[in-house]
Amino acid sequence: MNALRHKLRSSGLVVGLFVAGLFVAGRAHAEEDALEALLSESIESTSGKSAGASDSAPALSISITAEDLRRYGIRTLAEAYNFLVMGIDAEDPLSDPEVGARGVLVTGDRGKHVLLLLDGHTLNDQQTGASLHGQGLGLPIEMIDHVEVVLGPGSVLYGANAMFGVVNVITKRAKDFSGVRVTAEASLSPPLNAAHRIMGPGDISPYLEHLGNTYRIAAGAGYEFGLAGEPAELTVGAEYYSLGGPTMTWALEVAPQTDFGPRGTFGFYGGRTTGSYYEQTPSIYARLLAGELEASIQAVTSRVSPPYVRVNDRPLDSTEFDDVDAYVGRRRLAVELKWHHNLSNVTSLMARLYGDISDESSRLHNRAFFNCFEPHIPGTYAPCRLSSSGFAQWTGTELQATLDWQRDRSIVTMLGADARVRRVGFQNQFQDLITGQLERYSDVERVEQAAAVYAQQVYRPATWLTLNAGARWDVDSDFGSRISPRGAIIAEPWRGGTVKGIYSEAMRAPTMDERAYRDPQRVLVSRDLEAESVRSLELILTERFGADSLVFGLFRSWWSNMVVRYRLNRSASAGPVEDNTAVNEAQRTGELSRNLEYVYQYRNAGSIDNWGLNGGWEGSAFTGRLSYAFNVTSAYTRVRTPQGLSLIRVTPRWFGNARIAYDLQEQLPILALAAHFGDKRVADVGDDGRFDRVPYAPASLDLKSSIVGPFPWLEGLSYRMTVDYSFAPTAPYTAGRIYDVRSGAAPQLIPENRFTVLFGLELSF
Repeated sequence: MNALRHKLRSSGLVVGLFVAGLFVAGRAHAEEDALEALLSESIESTSGKSAGASDSAPALSISITAEDLRRYGIRTLAEAYNFLVMGIDAEDPLSDPEVGARGVLVTGDRGKHVLLLLDGHTLNDQQTGASLHGQGLGLPIEMIDHVEVVLGPGSVLYGANAMFGVVNVITKRAKDFSGVRVTAEASLSPPLNAAHRIMGPGDISPYLEHLGNTYRIAAGAGYEFGLAGEPAELTVGAEYYSLGGPTMTWALEVAPQTDFGPRGTFGFYGGRTTGSYYEQTPSIYARLLAGELEASIQAVTSRVSPPYVRVNDRPLDSTEFDDVDAYVGRRRLAVELKWHHNLSNVTSLMARLYGDISDESSRLHNRAFFNCFEPHIPGTYAPCRLSSSGFAQWTGTELQATLDWQRDRSIVTMLGADARVRRVGFQNQFQDLITGQLERYSDVERVEQAAAVYAQQVYRPATWLTLNAGARWDVDSDFGSRISPRGAIIAEPWRGGTVKGIYSEAMRAPTMDERAYRDPQRVLVSRDLEAESVRSLELILTERFGADSLVFGLFRSWWSNMVVRYRLNRSASAGPVEDNTAVNEAQRTGELSRNLEYVYQYRNAGSIDNWGLNGGWEGSAFTGRLSYAFNVTSAYTRVRTPQGLSLIRVTPRWFGNARIAYDLQEQLPILALAAHFGDKRVADVGDDGRFDRVPYAPASLDLKSSIVGPFPWLEGLSYRMTVDYSFAPTAPYTAGRIYDVRSGAAPQLIPENRFTVLFGLELSF
């Protein structure tokens, strides 16, 4: 442990000295072109719900431009985080990406701790809390004007889920998306062997059938016109994305007398997955602006299937191998109407009415030697299906007033209120597919209400000093009430330099699946879950010189009341009396089966201690033709549960990215190279004592090269080509059988999709 701390402190010291050196170098070259510096300064509106320079935002705010996305061949938000953003890390479990920030990632949370917005509209599902940062976002990448990433707790203005931060995707205005655009892309990925190495045509036959592929077709348009005497504009985009993953080879693990289904091998887990890795996601988004009114609508549906079942997610002893009928299906419809009005030179008003509908279903299969239901009589293998489904319908309204008392932004007050009604439901069931016998374990439906009031005060007593303070009071019929404050001091002690000191808090409400999930073979339903919370202190130093900028930050955060999957003991000598009493009572009433080895229950039983630093350098030269950046984050994070102190899972202790691009201009392309790197990571099963050694995924290095440009002499037609390569053979997620320390075996880590080549065309007219 001491060696680990020494290593972390040493790496933090090196990063700190490096960034400090960059500041010194930056001050020595402060005579750069002033116009280029002005153009390079980014504007953000997410942290304070009003437009302003990112340097003056009461948080660490990063803006990703449409040009950044285009030149580096970025296809999803998760890719943008890894290759372009400081302090945020996305991991790929071969399905929906998992996102963490500043050294904390809650694996399996499905994005519950990140608040995701689309033009200010919340996309987090109200039944699961999930936010989707892959293709499930449901928006053509060409429609994005910029992405604002605000790191750190952000509940002060936005309420639940903003614990890692807030990500706001801003779409293009019609003038920037004019005419009609059609995009077509396709990619190929080679198959992988059991050592997770790329296989060539001589290694597997027929080769083409084992190649992974994706294709994406998108269309969009932007129009400006007049409507009822007011200027108006419409932007619309639609796309269809399809993934058929490459063949992946899994190590054979001995599993005596176990049937892994028609595509598996009896008595062994493993082999080749050829059909279970896929995704289909169609979507459409439209936004209308007319005078003071703004309306938007989004519809997206998807079906996602990874080529394995995670050990931590496994509710059954042995799920079928390469099961093409095991998937997660989702649908979402979101509508919003917004009104902006300047009542006077001092007062501006905003009102919005929104409504969303979503549903989600999932299913897994296994073949039980002892039948699917009690009494467990040995016989022929019975195919069983575990399925779950949930839905959410919510509508709400928000009113906000902003008062610029001196009409010069020196004293600005913001007041707001938000009210919401949601109807949520969840059920899970188990079925014997031969006899048709079905048992429903959870069947919950509730109508819940939530309301909040918030206020923010900005005061600039001097041109070089800004004080920002605010708080939000959330009241929810499910978990009670919670106040989330934030305070920031922002100083500009010298030209081009900014120093920020920030204190903030955030919370997350327990979701319906955490509150209602029950499985008689494994999970006892939860009781009286409360909201999670996080407190954070942060110090940020920013320096601008010419077209370059440097950022260095220190952070400290405390996470409490975390919802964890708590393991209850089933014998009176093995654990607390109250745990044994709960298990015995549940078995007596039939809520739990009597033949159990492990019993779990969601409880507020976790806490996280986290501190570290961020450092970054970004700039351009030759009037913007050359652009470059480097970011790094180092963090110390420990998780405390009733089982003791443990390492954070899945996310690395240090990570970062670097990039460089050069625009050859005229009819020549942009050449770009980006890298994402990180330290080794503890696998998702963690160090909970089930294994002789803590399973680690190796350190990672991912490269993305791209060529983007117009076709000469073909007006309106452009091309893009990207090549992705991962040096790490495995990711920090476990598959295969459920081992324990008695077996002496290690868990199997899933492979990385090592190599992908993508080519695309875009026609504008």
